[in-house]
Amino acid sequence: MLGSDFKALGVVRSLGRRGIPSVVIDNQPRSAWFSRYVVKRFRWKGSMDESAFLIFLLSIGKEYRLERWMLFPLQDEVVEFVARHNEQLSKIYQLVTQDWDIVQWACDKHLTYQKAHDVGIPYPKTW
Repeated sequence: MLGSDFKALGVVRSLGRRGIPSVVIDNQPRSAWFSRYVVKRFRWKGSMDESAFLIFLLSIGKEYRLERWMLFPLQDEVVEFVARHNEQLSKIYQLVTQDWDIVQWACDKHLTYQKAHDVGIPYPKTW
């Protein structure tokens, strides 16, 4: 899990009840960090959207034998981060995140509204 807030806690509990262990990576320990289903915790000191974080993720993946583990980005900034570094991260982890050229349509609301307009789907007007 990239992130340890309430969303991560829900995923950790759901997997844990099925006997699937979780590893949590975050720069601020929150609720999922303390779950009994978490077998390993990694505290990152810094922003989780910088190039050093990519090196960190790749190194712990190899060092702790997390190859082929699912990588769940559960905060907006790490969704974008994983999407932008999909190629490198997919060499170690199984990803649930598409490449940025796809994910950007959901992350950038202006693009979402543009796409909705282009295909004739009503959307909320914003100013």
